[in-house]
Amino acid sequence: MVDILTPAKLLQVLAVGLVGVYTYKKDMLNATGAFTAFVMGALIVLFTNLLWLFLLFALLGLGSAATRFRFREKQVKKVSEKQGGRRSTRNVVANGATPVVFAVLAPLVASTFGPNVAGVAYVSAIAVAAADTFASEFGSLAARVRLITTFKVVPAGVDGGVSWQGQAAALAGGLLISLLGALFLGIAPLWIHTDAPIMRVTWLTVLLPTLMGFVGCQVDSVIGATLEDGGLFTKEETNLLAISVGAVLGLVLALALHV
Repeated sequence: MVDILTPAKLLQVLAVGLVGVYTYKKDMLNATGAFTAFVMGALIVLFTNLLWLFLLFALLGLGSAATRFRFREKQVKKVSEKQGGRRSTRNVVANGATPVVFAVLAPLVASTFGPNVAGVAYVSAIAVAAADTFASEFGSLAARVRLITTFKVVPAGVDGGVSWQGQAAALAGGLLISLLGALFLGIAPLWIHTDAPIMRVTWLTVLLPTLMGFVGCQVDSVIGATLEDGGLFTKEETNLLAISVGAVLGLVLALALHV
């Protein structure tokens, strides 16, 4: 059982609070989004450590950078994020809830199935969020977009629209998070004392989250073209479901392949 009430853990929670203030000051999150991120970040460090949280912060930073890429052009095309890309509570929960759940469960999963399984599931969840964000932000600039369910040409920004640029960006986003996951969850802990599960870096612990990020992005697009376009799901609910599918599938494959 992880001891979550040590002075070291409380200092980490304080650090999370300071980062939350920074993200608000830098317009990466609005006030309620920053507070929600603090609560979720505190849960992650209490059950794992700051290194696990760094991966989620990396998602926030990369997502904000992708949103700001050629932002004025996206505004002209009317495909830009609202509020200049500043994330709200709904967006924070949609992208962070599943990673938080898998971080809280990480000690139990690691003790039952091994630290690699816990790590792959957590990284896969964040890889889906990164893949989807990259696909949306870079794919919205594509000249030709097709609906994933019918391959009919549609305007950029349409729910379920895909392009080769967006697909390439999705794969790149998943790979980038997988590599950072290997660094934060597997390599850095070899030199930094931690009581969190330490993932042993192998080609599978990098490949699986990368693939889950890409697959989860496709799930997001399919839901977007069907349930979301039909008014049954919101964008945030679509994101949450796709991320959960990617994380669970990553966990199942990690178990099946004995990573």
